[in-house]
Amino acid sequence: MNPRLSITSLNSLQSSYMSSPRVTQPARKRSLSENVKFFVRKRSSKFIGSEIWSILVTLALQDAPFFAIRLTAIIVYHVRSFLTYFFTFKNFLILLFQTYRIAAICLEKDEHEQEFQEKVNTMKRMSLTARQLGIPLHRKI
Repeated sequence: MNPRLSITSLNSLQSSYMSSPRVTQPARKRSLSENVKFFVRKRSSKFIGSEIWSILVTLALQDAPFFAIRLTAIIVYHVRSFLTYFFTFKNFLILLFQTYRIAAICLEKDEHEQEFQEKVNTMKRMSLTARQLGIPLHRKI
């Protein structure tokens, strides 16, 4: 009995004949200390990134002073106008949203961080299994 070819098998057959074979280099395995150094460098680079600095400069030189002056005008000098209230509230919202944006940038996980966490979890599971099986961890396998 002759099996019928499906569309996907024909596509894979065609792509295997049409494409040239690629020679790929195996990925170099990094040691745990290299992974830790890489993780620390990536985490610290988020704090000195240009986007965070631009947000902080905008907040410190533009939004925060205007918010402080308008709030002072409302509380101390009893300025009662719709525009003063509107722009004070607008500056407050900008301060709030930009602070949230900075926190989101600093706390987001990237793929390298997830890869590092997966490796740490794998090592923990392997050491726990080795302890349960009675294999000494200082011995090379």
